[in-house]
Amino acid sequence: MKKFLVATLLMVSTNVYAQTSATVTAASNYIWRGLSFSSLGLEAAKGAPVIQGSFDYAHSSGLGLSMFVGGSDTTNFDLSTPTSVVVERDNEFDPTVSYTYAITEDFKVIAAVTGYLYVKNSSNNSTDYQLSFAWKQFRLDGSYMDNYFGTKSSDTYVRLSMRQPVDEKLGFVLAVGSTTFGDDAKVGFKNYVDYKAGLSYTMGTTVAEAAYTATDRDEDLLGNKLNDKAATISIATTFQ
Repeated sequence: MKKFLVATLLMVSTNVYAQTSATVTAASNYIWRGLSFSSLGLEAAKGAPVIQGSFDYAHSSGLGLSMFVGGSDTTNFDLSTPTSVVVERDNEFDPTVSYTYAITEDFKVIAAVTGYLYVKNSSNNSTDYQLSFAWKQFRLDGSYMDNYFGTKSSDTYVRLSMRQPVDEKLGFVLAVGSTTFGDDAKVGFKNYVDYKAGLSYTMGTTVAEAAYTATDRDEDLLGNKLNDKAATISIATTFQ
């Protein structure tokens, strides 16, 4: 879920063809595919601040390994009922294996597999298979999950994004994504579209971003009102 990264927990290499790094991110909300994972069951704007980290390893062959670590809200299926969902604060670990193939200097294809792993509610554990195409400032992402966070429904996600630098420090991002469930009755809400617009400012190895996100969801399948509109501020620092 999260926000983009590459490495397995503290994998250090002296190979001159490899790079290792670590990134720490502080954010006012945990937004993933338009939904707040620090305020599940609430309005996204009420999301709690989070601190997240990633450990990254990238080899010149195109191999990438990463481990994302952070807090997240998860559903306790043992305590939940058809009319009441129990949400708990959890710890999330997301290992990723990826391979990037550069067709040209500007055009790249990325294949990846990410595991979403949770400490308290392991029944939410999921595997995400991803294929992406990056051309200059544009990126098209596609992913498939056969079990969407323990709901026993599949999930297909497609996202088109653009990151455009204005100058050496300032840039903006625009994105639109589409989520399609195999069985929305098991998930609890219908297929939806998410949107993002944001500005970023780079200061050395630190990137600050202010973003607005929203979806077209207005209620779940039980008729409960949903509001995914959120403004999020984040600061990420990378150490190499």
